[in-house]
Amino acid sequence: VQGDGSQTRSFCFVDDMVSGLIALMEVEPAPDGPINVGQPEEVTIRALAERIIEVTGSKSEIIETPLPADDPVRRKPDITRANEILSWSPKVRLADGLTKTIDWFAKTMDSDGDDGHAASTQTAAKGQSAAASSDAAALSVIVPSCNEETVIGQCLDSLLAQVDLPAPMEVIVAGNACVDDTVSVARARIEAFAARGWRLEVLDLPGGGKTGAMNAGEAASTAPARAFLDADVVCAPELIRDLMHALDSDKPVYASGTLTIPEPASGWSKAYARAWLRLPFVTDTVPGSGLYAVNAEARKRWGEFPKTFADDLMVRLLFDASERVQVNGTFSWPVPEGLNDLVRTRRRQNHHVKALLETYPDLSQKEDKTALTFGRAFDIFRKGPLDFMAYAIVVLGARMKQPKGSDHRAQRVVTTAAAG
Repeated sequence: VQGDGSQTRSFCFVDDMVSGLIALMEVEPAPDGPINVGQPEEVTIRALAERIIEVTGSKSEIIETPLPADDPVRRKPDITRANEILSWSPKVRLADGLTKTIDWFAKTMDSDGDDGHAASTQTAAKGQSAAASSDAAALSVIVPSCNEETVIGQCLDSLLAQVDLPAPMEVIVAGNACVDDTVSVARARIEAFAARGWRLEVLDLPGGGKTGAMNAGEAASTAPARAFLDADVVCAPELIRDLMHALDSDKPVYASGTLTIPEPASGWSKAYARAWLRLPFVTDTVPGSGLYAVNAEARKRWGEFPKTFADDLMVRLLFDASERVQVNGTFSWPVPEGLNDLVRTRRRQNHHVKALLETYPDLSQKEDKTALTFGRAFDIFRKGPLDFMAYAIVVLGARMKQPKGSDHRAQRVVTTAAAG
């Protein structure tokens, strides 16, 4: 115990904290200013230590260590705004929370098995390969790109490394108003694609936005099936093969790969990514973030791409859950680096998703996203408390009103993450 233990603290049980954070994330309209979520019941640190020794039957002794100079004497959250705005208050008293926590640790330490939660897997739908001539492409991979010189090379190299394709593919890079070397970096790989019997075409478009680039890429494609790939995605060698098999059907099929996130550099981004990958939206559905593909029958569901940054969400919601397939082949899709970029990007995601659903309200009827219930949220929290907190901070930060004069720009818009 630091000092004599007379300083007070307030401890909130995890169930209450999670329910409070969910209430804060879901309240409409988004509140202005901070809202304290916590347990106002105070206890001295010495009393807490004595209580733990008593409940556990421990023979430990309390040892006093020097008190830091800046250690606060008292900590007690004012949860008045949580009561008024969220209709929330903690339910679990400190004594009950201690008992539950100690019981949980006792059971966990005595257990020889795992936590009993088996990871659910979504298997690929396998079909017979489409009959095609040796030079006819079965799949067009369209890569809209705007100033992506630092990532387009690794994206195309991962496509060059694809194996065991049942038919040729073609790749269309649709450079959109690029002022860097995106186009030249892509064109430097045309011969390498030709050596494998695949066509690589690189468009240098003066403008038109992302959806304009996607429409131009489709106009240049010759294959019946289409895959739309973000320029910063890296594909595993078996991914296109698995997609081709999944799309080989007379019925409409929407397909994507198994999403992974490369290790970010920022601690905030690492934590956010770990929590995001555990969301029901990611584990229970086919998100389509960074990559989605459709066969010829599925492509009949819409005409040209409308002007929207949420194209992946729009296309996914054109299909029932039974028409969506996730294949085993993986791809890596990066998240923004750092708290500021995470919040800024998510704020833009929210804006674009809201605009899309307001323009096309019928799309939401096919949403199969599993709700983030208290039980699922608690499970995410249990597996990574700091990860969950980072995710919640980003979500809440994106919903706060943006300060005047703040930067509205984000280098990449990862639209589907907003659905989580």
